[in-house]
Amino acid sequence: MPTDLAQQLRVRAADGDMPAQEQLRQSAEHGDAISEFELAILYCLGQGVPHDDLQGAQWFQQAASQGLAQAQYNLGIMYDQGLGVPQNDAQAALWMRRAADQGYGPARYWLKKSVDHGYANNQNDFDLKYYNAQGIAQDNAPEALAWHVTLARFGFIPEQYQLGLQYDTGQGVPKNYPQAMYWFRQAADQGDKQAQSNLAYMYYQGQGVTLDYGLALHWFRQAAALGSRVAETNLGIMYYHGQGVSPDYKQAFFWFLQAADQGCPNAQSSVAQMYFSGQGVHQDDKQALLWFGKAADQGNPDAILSLAYLYEYGRGTSKDIKLAAALYLLAGQTKPVDSHTNGLLTHLPASDYKQASQLMLTMRSKGVLAAINAYLSSPPP
Repeated sequence: MPTDLAQQLRVRAADGDMPAQEQLRQSAEHGDAISEFELAILYCLGQGVPHDDLQGAQWFQQAASQGLAQAQYNLGIMYDQGLGVPQNDAQAALWMRRAADQGYGPARYWLKKSVDHGYANNQNDFDLKYYNAQGIAQDNAPEALAWHVTLARFGFIPEQYQLGLQYDTGQGVPKNYPQAMYWFRQAADQGDKQAQSNLAYMYYQGQGVTLDYGLALHWFRQAAALGSRVAETNLGIMYYHGQGVSPDYKQAFFWFLQAADQGCPNAQSSVAQMYFSGQGVHQDDKQALLWFGKAADQGNPDAILSLAYLYEYGRGTSKDIKLAAALYLLAGQTKPVDSHTNGLLTHLPASDYKQASQLMLTMRSKGVLAAINAYLSSPPP
């Protein structure tokens, strides 16, 4: 039935025109989506028929299942408000997305309002609500991907970033670097520091694009200006190695320190190494000990080895072979030890080796710095 005719019948039925109501009902019962939609409105508004949200929801469902965008939107509202159906956020989002996919403006607005003000406490809450809640399967990858694409196309930064990440890693979709770059760029252009950093890294590695240190520097700088510790660390690496710029140890140290102050273990280890070698900063074993300790406390294996070396040779601290041995044992849990370390452990007296092993276990359970501080405050005999 043409839309204008169905609307005319609904207006007449609302005024009590029974023949018009019957004609509309018969058309709806024969599966005409427009008629189903107009009949649903009558029931929801109680015009010409008793108010009945259950009947309204059922007729919206019939029309929505046939792809009528305005019915999908109204069914979403029914689920959102619990009118004629049990309240269900996931079903509301499902029907709103289907309407929005057809370009239906009110559904797009509802989605934006919901993400901005209603459901999202962080960048992924709304996604999780959509395909984790009320029986929508987590492993429904096509629905989940379609959901991300819908919101990403509407300009939602978290969804653009998430799509970039999925295509970059092959999570739930075939790995596709050009698609990853496209979505990272969409989010990066809107000022998302994670997307800027990831986009920079793809230029840095030449993933999906020709390797370009200049563009890598540009996007790392954009992200670093917004406080991305990953970008700060990578800027440090590029200045250190002279990638896209002349080697500049002072600049490298500056950027490593920015990231280290934010708790990045790789940057902390780099700061420590530069203090140890005196590159870009005055040589300072005590500062090297401090920063290697911070990185080691977060499990950085290179920092654990370097910290062991400092205690073995008494650099920046008193020499302590048992403490060094404990750290070497800890490092050996994650990476092969060299012949020097093997030699030290092999020639360690049995009692010292036992104490070092116990200290290593304490480091694993309580953390490197806590274990070291407890050991130094009351070392075993």
